[in-house]
Amino acid sequence: MPLINIVLYSTVGLLFLILIFFIFKRLFEKTPEKISQQKLISVEKFTIDALEIINASADVKVMTNLLLKNRFSKLNYSVLPGLIVNESNLFFVSNIINYQVGIDKIIIDENISFLKKGKILKQNYFSKSQFESLFKLLDKKFSNSKIVILVDDRIDFNQIDNKTRFEIWSQGEVIKKLRQNSQKIYVPKKIIDYFSSINHFNKEKNA
Repeated sequence: MPLINIVLYSTVGLLFLILIFFIFKRLFEKTPEKISQQKLISVEKFTIDALEIINASADVKVMTNLLLKNRFSKLNYSVLPGLIVNESNLFFVSNIINYQVGIDKIIIDENISFLKKGKILKQNYFSKSQFESLFKLLDKKFSNSKIVILVDDRIDFNQIDNKTRFEIWSQGEVIKKLRQNSQKIYVPKKIIDYFSSINHFNKEKNA
């Protein structure tokens, strides 16, 4: 077989293999649309309301409802309910543990469960494994930040059994910390611009 034919067939074969590779890659790639249909947590309205209160109570910038590409997540993406930033502090927060009347105990483990009159009421707005993968992603770039579980001010912390490694902070504690401006570490606008650029919920809206 002439050399030119060998080169031609080899090139065609290589291009065919590359085409097959990209077809399979597209078939199995998880897109934000596919992910949103799986079991990622969603941001609750009471969390957005709580962050609005924090925003109004201190000189800060706030973002809510971020979908971030995350190589540490089994779903390839993570939902960040909220971030709060000023020049001295950067908080990444979970959905807030909302106050409910008559709750005897709150257990924070893989999920959040309320114990009420002997009944276990599981909440679907927190996942420890998803928060762990968020921590791995965010702590690498923002090592001085705080990644916390947010708690309604009306909840008695003595009622909470926190089985995770994450700190629990009330709205009031967060506001108090944000008002204590000390060392200037962050440029809030740059933080907001950065997360706006990587928020896939924004990209879906603009598509």
